[in-house]
Amino acid sequence: MSSSQSDNNKRIAKNTLMLYVRMLFSMIISNVVGGFVSMFAIISSALSAATSRFITFELGRRTEIPERFFPMLFLSILYWRQISCLH
Repeated sequence: MSSSQSDNNKRIAKNTLMLYVRMLFSMIISNVVGGFVSMFAIISSALSAATSRFITFELGRRTEIPERFFPMLFLSILYWRQISCLH
């Protein structure tokens, strides 16, 4: 009876340790993914704000918008292409 009890205790300890390792691994993966999402959200909002600023500035000067619009459009497309390559 004590051998069976000892085997059960070892199995419980082993399962508990494996659950802790699995939980730690999933937390690390979750933090890494969350970090990437946050980083790309910040970059995306900064790119959007810069594009809006340059277009508004050009409208204020009453010049042609494509002068600044197409380089910003190119940068935005390049940025989203890089993000899509990560998937």
